[in-house]
Amino acid sequence: MKKSIYISGKITGLDEQATRERFKKVQKELEDKGYEVVNPFDTTDEFVKEFGGNLSWGKAMICCLISLNHCDEIYMLDGWADSPGARIERDFACRLGLVVRYEDLNEQSNSIQC
Repeated sequence: MKKSIYISGKITGLDEQATRERFKKVQKELEDKGYEVVNPFDTTDEFVKEFGGNLSWGKAMICCLISLNHCDEIYMLDGWADSPGARIERDFACRLGLVVRYEDLNEQSNSIQC
């Protein structure tokens, strides 16, 4: 059974298209390593598709935390500490006891327990 991993990083205040592309690139890299990947853009897009309208920041976070709750690990993109949402996701993952991986650490030591 594949392990699931949630991608977390700064989104708010950045160019949406460029940020979507960055998350998709990381998603592909993680899938190539054998993970089932949860991309927060996909999570929120599905919610909007099903229920319509725009999501407030708070509602988007709730959707993302629900998705994160079903994952085995979280992958923190560079710059995550500059994002209130990513800090919330990391804290939530730590409280759930998930493995936390960091993009900016080398492959052999990119996993840290909280």
